[in-house]
Amino acid sequence: MLKSLSDFNLYDISFYKDDEKVTIDGIATVKIPVGDKDPEKCKVYYYDNGKYVNMNAEYEEGYMVFQTEHFSHYILTEETALEENVLLGDVNEDGNIDFLDAIKILRYDGELVDLNDNQLLVADVNKDNSVDFLDAIMILRYDAELIENF
Repeated sequence: MLKSLSDFNLYDISFYKDDEKVTIDGIATVKIPVGDKDPEKCKVYYYDNGKYVNMNAEYEEGYMVFQTEHFSHYILTEETALEENVLLGDVNEDGNIDFLDAIKILRYDGELVDLNDNQLLVADVNKDNSVDFLDAIMILRYDAELIENF
C-alpha cells in the first residue's frame, strides 16, 4: 500500500435516476462521513487528468462537506503527505513525465533509492497499490506517446 495513503476511504459519488447514472447540472453539496478519522486533519481529494485535487472540504457535524460540479471518485484521508495538484507519473518532481521518472521507479524497485510519500503516490500509475517495474513500463509507454494517459 502507498505510504501516503495507507489510511484512506475511497468514495465513488454518483447520482442515479431510474437506475441509470446521470450527470449533475449545476453545483451539488457532497457530505462524506469522517468516521473515526481526526476531522482536524481530514482532506478530500479527487483525481482529475493526472492530478489529485484538494476539494477544500470543511468539517461539519461528523462530515467533510464540499461543493462540486461533477461526481467522481473522492479520497478521504487524514494524512497530510498528499500535496495538492501532484502530477501522476512525475516521480522525480520536475514537472515532466518522462524516462527519468521510469528510471527513478526502477531504482526504487531495485532498492537502490527511497521515494518520499508523494513520489510513491504518483509512481503508482497503474493503480495496483504497488510501485514496481510495471509502473516504469507504463511511464515509458507514455513518454513514447504509445498511450495518452494512465
